[in-house]
Amino acid sequence: MPKILSVALVLGIAATPVAAQTPPPPPPAAAKAQAAAYVRAAGMSDLYEITSSKLALQKSRNDDVRRFAQMM
Repeated sequence: MPKILSVALVLGIAATPVAAQTPPPPPPAAAKAQAAAYVRAAGMSDLYEITSSKLALQKSRNDDVRRFAQMM
């Protein structure tokens, strides 16, 4: 009997409708400007990482440096 009761409770809870939530307000206009600056800086950082790794692969003969540059 306790199993039937617990199954009935679980099914009853699962069938309960979820209350509708209101979406969050849109971000302020300043957030777009900040996001654009972040995306630009992240892109420049990625480009630096790629370029410096290629340069390390060309110039270095140290196996550890070459492995790290290859990983990057």
